[in-house]
Amino acid sequence: MDFINKMFRGDRVIWIIFIFLGLISIMEVYSASSTLTFDDDINYWDPIMRHTTFLLIGTLLILVVHAIEPKYFSILAVFLVFAIIMLIATRIWGKPINGSYRWIQIAGISFQPSEIAKLCLVAFTAFLLSKRKENKNDKTLTWIYIATAVTCGIILRDNGSTALLLAGIIILLLFVGQVRLDKEAWKLISGVASGFLFCILYFFPDEKLRTSFPKILQWKNRFKKGLITFSLFIALSGCILAVMHFASNDRKNNTEKISGEENYISEEKTGTWKNRIKNFFSEVNILGEENYKVTDKNFQSAHACMAIANGGVFGKLPGNGRERDILPQAYSDFIYAIIIEEMGLIGGIAVILLYLILFIRTGIIANRCNKLFPKFLAMGCAMVLVIHALSNMAVAVHLIPVTGQPMPLVSRGGTSTLINCIYIGIILSVSRYENQKGVKREEEIVHELEEERRMEEEEWRTEEE
Repeated sequence: MDFINKMFRGDRVIWIIFIFLGLISIMEVYSASSTLTFDDDINYWDPIMRHTTFLLIGTLLILVVHAIEPKYFSILAVFLVFAIIMLIATRIWGKPINGSYRWIQIAGISFQPSEIAKLCLVAFTAFLLSKRKENKNDKTLTWIYIATAVTCGIILRDNGSTALLLAGIIILLLFVGQVRLDKEAWKLISGVASGFLFCILYFFPDEKLRTSFPKILQWKNRFKKGLITFSLFIALSGCILAVMHFASNDRKNNTEKISGEENYISEEKTGTWKNRIKNFFSEVNILGEENYKVTDKNFQSAHACMAIANGGVFGKLPGNGRERDILPQAYSDFIYAIIIEEMGLIGGIAVILLYLILFIRTGIIANRCNKLFPKFLAMGCAMVLVIHALSNMAVAVHLIPVTGQPMPLVSRGGTSTLINCIYIGIILSVSRYENQKGVKREEEIVHELEEERRMEEEEWRTEEE
């Protein structure tokens, strides 16, 4: 018993949540991956055995990571440079899968560099936030903005939803770090405006301005400070326009006529996510139309809603779902719809509660930390897990367009499963080594309970005498 307690240290609530999510994952992935075994060449047990193997490896990773002191995780901030290099290498040498360059193979092992980049960027942001100082010469936030823009900009081309979610997580992490986002937004706007005005005044000679408009010459020197911000804004705008231009060309070059309607089939991901957004806002209401027709545009969302409707309150029990054989990527992108179909509304609410408890518990752990870096790192890891889970749920219930984001610790995956287990390990490490306030408080509570029990026993003995 002592060996088990020493081995599985850290917050017990986090461990329990991980175990429950893992059990749900094994049941639902086993059920939803039945479509992968239609081919006679594939063994029926191969998909679930592969997924279970990754979960077991991930559990071992948690045990290893949670035994490392949080201060050593700052090395992940340095690895952000290597993660960016791998992202670029993936775009150059990676093989496209479903029209996107997300995977790269090294030494026979395929993995997604974007998952590693997310972890490194969160650690990089947490580390710089912990070193931030309240003065004008501090460039901490500038480096965070540059790193976020570069990382998300590279990911954007092939995985727009991941880039947007990652940028949103970094903004929330800045909010947790008590950064005044309104002031930062004003600095950005004023920097772009001053840089633009400097570019205009640059064409006017200083001598002419000195004789005619001496105050404007002073302003020109001040506007020069915003030149870098304006240049970065122009570069970012140019990248976005280029992406939209390629998306437009992909859409024009890959148009087919099916049943008298235009069906846009894009080989590039830029066209895919653009069409997803357009189709989402142009669809008629699934629940409000009696003559609703399932087409290629609404196939995924329609069958996801059918799965949710079939589930009812108590569900059909694991293995009895109907839409698991129809929904594309039922074991990944639409795993939550399969969970509701087979485990009912009760199971769907239970999964939501597990993620919310994970986030709340991590907040309690972070609040007990004495140091800033572990505090921000734990919150960043929890945000990645919970926000990606909520986005997967929102897609399944047709609240947002299809994003292709798996549900952390539940969906079938390889690299994502291992990285998500590392997030859990980091949270447990922070709970184990940086939770001194909580440990003291728990010891005080235990001492008080023992004192109360001792006093009750003395009173009971006194009454008997």
